[in-house]
Amino acid sequence: MLLTSGMRLGPYEILGPLGAGGMGEVYRAHDPRLEREVAIKIVRGEKAASEAWRERFEREARTIAALSHPNILAIHDVGGDDGRFYAVMELLAGETLRARIERGPLPWRKATEIASAIADGLGAAHAKGVVHRDLKPANVFLTADGQVKVLDFGLATLGETVGANSLSSPTLAETSPGSLPGTVGYFSPEQVAGMAASARSDLFALGCVLHEMLSGGRTFARRTPAETMAAILTDDAPEFVNGAPLALRRLIARCLEKDPEARFQSARDLAFHLRALLGSDVSVGGAKRAAPWQTTRRAVASFVAGGASVAVAAIGMVLWSPWQPAPVAVQSYVLPPYGTVLSGRSIGVSFLAGSFAISPDGQQLVFAASEPSGKPWLWVRRLDSLTTRKLEGTEDASGPFWSQDSRSIGFNSGGLLKKIAVSGGPPQTLTETKVPDFWFPGGDWSASGDILFGQYFLPLLRIPASGGPAIPATDMNRSRGETHHCCPAFLPDGRHFLYFVSATSPERTGIYLGVLDSTVSTFLVRSTGKAVFASPGHLLFRRGDVLMAAPFDATRVRVTGEPTALTDRGGAFSVSATGVLVYAPVVGSRQLVWIDRNGHEIEQLPIRGNLRNRRLSHDGRHLAAAVPDLQTGNTDIWVYDLVRHVSTRVTSHPADEHSPVWSSDDQRIVFASNRRGRFDVYEKAADGTGDEQLIYASAASKGVGSWSGDSRHLVFNTDGEAEGQLWTLSLPDAKPTLLFRASALVWDGQISPDGRFVAYMSSETGRHEVYVQRYPAGPKWRLSGSGGRWPKWRPDGKELFFFDDGARMVMAVDVPAAGGFDARPPRALFSVAAAYTDGWFNTPDGERFLFAKNIPEESVDALTLVQNWPALLRQ
Repeated sequence: MLLTSGMRLGPYEILGPLGAGGMGEVYRAHDPRLEREVAIKIVRGEKAASEAWRERFEREARTIAALSHPNILAIHDVGGDDGRFYAVMELLAGETLRARIERGPLPWRKATEIASAIADGLGAAHAKGVVHRDLKPANVFLTADGQVKVLDFGLATLGETVGANSLSSPTLAETSPGSLPGTVGYFSPEQVAGMAASARSDLFALGCVLHEMLSGGRTFARRTPAETMAAILTDDAPEFVNGAPLALRRLIARCLEKDPEARFQSARDLAFHLRALLGSDVSVGGAKRAAPWQTTRRAVASFVAGGASVAVAAIGMVLWSPWQPAPVAVQSYVLPPYGTVLSGRSIGVSFLAGSFAISPDGQQLVFAASEPSGKPWLWVRRLDSLTTRKLEGTEDASGPFWSQDSRSIGFNSGGLLKKIAVSGGPPQTLTETKVPDFWFPGGDWSASGDILFGQYFLPLLRIPASGGPAIPATDMNRSRGETHHCCPAFLPDGRHFLYFVSATSPERTGIYLGVLDSTVSTFLVRSTGKAVFASPGHLLFRRGDVLMAAPFDATRVRVTGEPTALTDRGGAFSVSATGVLVYAPVVGSRQLVWIDRNGHEIEQLPIRGNLRNRRLSHDGRHLAAAVPDLQTGNTDIWVYDLVRHVSTRVTSHPADEHSPVWSSDDQRIVFASNRRGRFDVYEKAADGTGDEQLIYASAASKGVGSWSGDSRHLVFNTDGEAEGQLWTLSLPDAKPTLLFRASALVWDGQISPDGRFVAYMSSETGRHEVYVQRYPAGPKWRLSGSGGRWPKWRPDGKELFFFDDGARMVMAVDVPAAGGFDARPPRALFSVAAAYTDGWFNTPDGERFLFAKNIPEESVDALTLVQNWPALLRQ
């Protein structure tokens, strides 16, 4: 019997039908326990009445539910009610890939993006020993917000056995002797031959799906199922014409190899090649011949990082011809050494210079990469070498930059600016920066021996390359709303330099021209990140995710033409004088996940984005975060409902806003905003209604840390040129009181629930560590020993948690009923994988932790190397 709106199935209230398939009906339903809408599939047929069949169904459903991957449809529950057996899944809005293909072939880039997402989902399943066995366009869903979901993982093989159906209807099979699991048109040759399906059978099916997306027709379709299976065994896939690159056609052909051993080694291997193809400069279907880069053959050798492999994305670019066609841009991926991950890609701050740099002569690349200990080091690679070398003495390094002779590297480490010779030897300390390593916004080194570097909330600073006290090189104009000067880059004359200015007004945010020994500055171009001069005469800079190149006259120091987009995936970048460009795709997209006290991931939330300064409400149901707009560069406060999975924009203003903090009743939010030229403290209703109220302003920029449990005090920090300060602000009179000052940065002050202590971070040792001090005054205790951050009180006040950088562990400290923390050593709760990158929060009972996790398909841990980048301007 079909269900109607208002009926109940177990705890779920039926809202209406969604459709029907080979296994049963699908309904939209309401889950009253978690206040969310779900999809329920009711299984029909004789097998659903079999207890053995139901046990198997539940067993496989648990297996699929454990996959927990953003490209696999999530299964929430299985159950039975009044003779009906059902599975509860996440509710999706959008259309199947089958529906999309029926409207016509897809553009090759879009098809490749979809295929790479499918491959990511397959890879996650295969790693758990799960083979889909029925991959087809009808089992791929394209959501309205651009996600790709693979449906019916494993469960598709629990339906009816193959019959003489037409190819247009889903044909499912139970795994049993003499039956064929899957859909006829997407069988692999080994399945047709009666052998068991394997992970590489799924790759054959994916090859069929990708071919179908590009051609618009089914790959091996014939008049009858028997003829179709014969074609799978003997025929090649038909040719098609839609402008797809030759490299993509070859990739499909490899997926469709008759011998499983000749296909890709794994779905993850296939996904990597698909993404490499998306970032490559490829010839299209034989219509354009791949042309050479006119330099030495040695310069276009494969770039293999750390002895591991690198995907060379430009296929056929090293062919030579006697008529010497125009040079092309040769692109490739650069991977960090095996066992390490690139550093500096999880910060999400648009104007960071990046933790890598190509040498001015274009022959060497330096980058920061973290080992399993979590500590980043500098590594150097020559482009004509197959080895990567670690620079000893560069532990905790960030923001590397080269001397103009390509012999030395400057970098920040432990709050100190240092330099080291590439040939080896100990590093030399040049001056103090008092900047945590992950906050260093870059430097540059002129041929005449001047070094410029940036710090937060300060003008650019200048020192000689031999070291010494730093002096201001720019004048921070607070009256124009300027908040940061950073990312310096010298012009060829060694006197003029470019730098990025962050301001409250978008019109004043961008690239400025400065001159040594002068405070005069000239606005050049709007930007959301750094800029560099690149020979033969261009200014390279960022607007949102787009890397731009504008004609630039270095003699008259002015922009002379309209900018051209080089790539829409550009984040931090570096360029040499010889035409070598290196950039990192923008990384900021995260997915929220719940982790238990043992470190096990227990739920992925369908909330994605670059969510900064995340703060969990006291009841654990909502999350406030600062979310940047990558097109404007401005940041607003948003609130996310973690139960209903919806979001609300709290602020909307052409300014940067951060540090959202909840009131004790979760009804109000305070935050810092630079609407008046520095960061002041504002308050607004958490549901976004009403106007913001300015509750405290002063000459210094502020970062809000916490709001006391009695709602009578706010803790905030200020940072000046020589010290950091932690303050408390009494409410409602908005009277500030200095708690303490330190000769280093101090931030993230967290007052304990009972108001007896304040935990905070400080860089007074040269790196960020976690401290606790009696509140409002008294002794202090250092809790972390090898770098620490993100102190968080358990809402009931019984524990204090923090993250140990050195061990990459979440630590817990029991809060004493009396006395201090001197007799309370931290204990390790669980280790944190590198994918969980920035910040976490615990629930009211301290049993679950909310982390942000890199989205695999959006977080390729590689740099993109472009040789002869000016050729991109001619495409």
